[in-house]
Amino acid sequence: MNMWKKIHKDLDQEAKVLQKKLSREILKKRELEDQIDALLRDKLSATKSTAYIKRMATNVHDQSRELEVQAALLENALASDTLEVAKVKAETKVLDEQAKELENEIEKRNESLICLQQKIKQANLTVKRKQDQIDHLNQKLKRLLDNTGGIELGPLEITRNNLLKNMAAKQEEITSLEQQWLREQTELINKVKAKDELADDLSRQQVYLSVLNRKKLRLDSEINSIEKEKAQLSREVQRLQHSMTRLNKSIYEQRSSSDAIEQENRFAEEDFVLRIREKETQAVEAEAHLEEAVRDKEDLLADLLETERHILLWEKKIQLVNETRQAVDSASGLAELKSIRTEIHRMEVKKAQIARQQEQLIRALELSVQKREFIMERNECAKNTKSKETLTKNNLQREIEYLQSQITNFEKNAKKFDDECSKLEEESGKLEDDLKSKCNACEEMRKKTMELTKELQDLAEYRQKKLIELQMRQHASRYWEQLLAGRYRRLCSSRQAAQNERDRQIGKMKSMLAVVDRLTTEFPEIKQDLSVVCQILSNKLAQEDDGRNTETS
Repeated sequence: MNMWKKIHKDLDQEAKVLQKKLSREILKKRELEDQIDALLRDKLSATKSTAYIKRMATNVHDQSRELEVQAALLENALASDTLEVAKVKAETKVLDEQAKELENEIEKRNESLICLQQKIKQANLTVKRKQDQIDHLNQKLKRLLDNTGGIELGPLEITRNNLLKNMAAKQEEITSLEQQWLREQTELINKVKAKDELADDLSRQQVYLSVLNRKKLRLDSEINSIEKEKAQLSREVQRLQHSMTRLNKSIYEQRSSSDAIEQENRFAEEDFVLRIREKETQAVEAEAHLEEAVRDKEDLLADLLETERHILLWEKKIQLVNETRQAVDSASGLAELKSIRTEIHRMEVKKAQIARQQEQLIRALELSVQKREFIMERNECAKNTKSKETLTKNNLQREIEYLQSQITNFEKNAKKFDDECSKLEEESGKLEDDLKSKCNACEEMRKKTMELTKELQDLAEYRQKKLIELQMRQHASRYWEQLLAGRYRRLCSSRQAAQNERDRQIGKMKSMLAVVDRLTTEFPEIKQDLSVVCQILSNKLAQEDDGRNTETS
């Protein structure tokens, strides 16, 4: 029995020891379970936050890609429309320089990011130091949270909320910039349409002005010819009047002597016959000259129409060349311009040759007419010598009456020519007034076109600036995404390296500014194109100098 009691006591003692060990193990198990629960909670919150951040990052990536695709499509559409307005080479140079400036700004941002990373490292060290205290206080925090019913917010959730706010702000800025860009693009399209309409109106007005100038020249030539004919007719009328007065005096004085009268009548008849023949020949010649002038006028009109058509065609070609000159190489444009100039010179030489040929034809016609007149006069003289004996006083009286009727007709024709000359002068005055008004309208249209071209250039520059700002914002959003994902790589490892890179970029900018100044001095014709580049470089250098002064102060 004693043995059994001893064995029972030993077993009780062993059972107590085992119970104590079991209680200790249970406590250890509970502590381990608490630690495992805390770790699981931390892991779950971290995984949820990372998954949410990844989802947001993928959404931001998709949105940025869609925006980039839309921006690329819009840029392609605008590039085809702005070939008429902007010079691509100068703009690309400006964009390259601005890209370099943006890289310098990115380097500055990298320096600030380096400082932030150092601060983050220090914060991580403090977090590691306090992690032990946080493990001891987790149970107390759990009890407090159970009592208060609050929600646990970890550091990752706080950073996630901050990042979400920043992303929302950036998204709002991007949408506002897109809306502003679209408004500016619509304004640019309206300005381009207005410019095209004004250019069409200007071309039509120029064509109408050239037609009016040619019409004025034709009317002036006709007026001059009519005035010459009028002067000739007036001289002939005066001469005939003098002859009639002489004849009347001679008839009145020589009535007493019939022989003298007969002789004088014969001489007068001969003179009148000769003059009548001369007038007839002159009338025939005038008709021939008129027909020839009409033919020459028709030929000249045909030639002028042909030359005007060629000139209009060449003007259209020159306009097309000027429009496409911005999209092609400068050497090929110069070659085409030289070919066009040579073709225009060839057409002018051809026109001069045609004018010389016309003058030669006119001279040949004049010689033929003179020969014809000489032959007709010789034949008439022979006829007059035969018919001298048959002339009588009655015939002479008839001839005098006939000459008087011709004189009256000549006077009537002279009055008609005077009236026509006055009408033509009035028409020429009206045409001159129309020409002046058209010239003034053309000048106004030119001024408007110059103003519109300046506005278009300013709008194009403003659009380029906005596109560059949009690209900067997109690059900045990419860098922020890379920073969030932990894939961001710094260009400069230290502050000294960043300062050296900054000095190197400033030296490059100064050398580029010197090159631009030299180009503008050696080639003044490109000074206007390079003025934008020079202004951007000088402004950037001034900003760098101001930044250094502020840093030193």
